Amino acid sequence: KNYLQLAGLSSVSISSSNVGIMGYLLDDAIYGYLYNTSYSYWNRTPEEQSDVTVTIPMNNGTYNLVVYDTFTGEVLQTETITISNQQFILSGLLIELDMAFTLKIIND
Repeated sequence: KNYLQLAGLSSVSISSSNVGIMGYLLDDAIYGYLYNTSYSYWNRTPEEQSDVTVTIPMNNGTYNLVVYDTFTGEVLQTETITISNQQFILSGLLIELDMAFTLKIIND
């Protein structure tokens, strides 16, 4: 499949300058990783970033969103999302260190 790297897309927006993104955008899925850019070897307890909003261009459709704990691999949240405006929006996020998510189209 063809994919684009999220970090290089000018159409991806993040409301906090202290949150970075990595991952891949496909026609029918997003594999994303959000992280606190203030974290480093010397700063292991950075200020948490609250009420973060991430906007990623995405084809319209019905998708399954899964959010993961990056340390344990535990699923923290699952949700069905309908996109009708060509944008996937995650809002109200609290980024202490990092988080991972997948968004995959649901085939009827």
